[in-house]
Amino acid sequence: MGCANSAAFVAFCTGLWVSNPALVQGQASGGRPGSDCEVCKEFLNRFYNSLIINEVNFTPDTIEKELISFCLDAKGKENRLCYYLGATKDAATKILSGVTGPMSVHMPAGKICEKLKKMDSQICELKYEGPLKDTDPKELHLISKSIMAEPDYIEDDNPELIRPQKLINPVKTSRNHQDLHRELLMNQKRGLAPQNKPELQKVMEKRKRDQVIKQKEEAAQKKKSDLELELLKRQQKLEQLELEKQKLQEEQENAPEFVKVKGNLRRTGQEVAQAQES
Repeated sequence: MGCANSAAFVAFCTGLWVSNPALVQGQASGGRPGSDCEVCKEFLNRFYNSLIINEVNFTPDTIEKELISFCLDAKGKENRLCYYLGATKDAATKILSGVTGPMSVHMPAGKICEKLKKMDSQICELKYEGPLKDTDPKELHLISKSIMAEPDYIEDDNPELIRPQKLINPVKTSRNHQDLHRELLMNQKRGLAPQNKPELQKVMEKRKRDQVIKQKEEAAQKKKSDLELELLKRQQKLEQLELEKQKLQEEQENAPEFVKVKGNLRRTGQEVAQAQES
């Protein structure tokens, strides 16, 4: 059976104990005061628990935004950790991908901190000054409990591994939805986003546009030289003659049969008279 995206199933599939269905306890941390990377483990565990409770979509981009927002309330050593990760405005480096990528596949905080330690050893040198001094008392229920060992479900050499899979949203995968989303983005970039304007305002704007177009056409007419005006007159005259000729042909085609026969006899008589005279 595959793992679903709900908080309870994610916690079950990652080998965790859930003490309260409403408050899912996150990954096994091993983040007790005095252990290695204790600030990193405790902070990332609380962050992971907040993602589970808020039912956040586990993608690297979403996790990065949530982590930056989560770091706004960090204080003391945890704020320093956010600085090392690059989640603060004054951060000199940025290694957020070392957190967002592994956490998107629900890697335990302990293993994430081990990877971060290789990137920056200062991360695991941070320690709390007292027993969870920097932890908000209101968030004590979110601290993970080390009842079970950390599951080694990140190892790639396990063929029987059941990995959590992201459910496909049929709406977002729809071709019509994608085309509509792309069109809305293009219109927004061009400043053509739909606006709820009154009908009178739309009519007035259309009339104003028509007036501007007409003024431009009149200005273009005035700028034409005498030669261009003469050529334009001849073109109009030729078009008028062509229309008259076409109209005459249509009248002859639609004329009664006896009129056509009479016209043919008249032309034949004229041809015979001309032949006799010559």
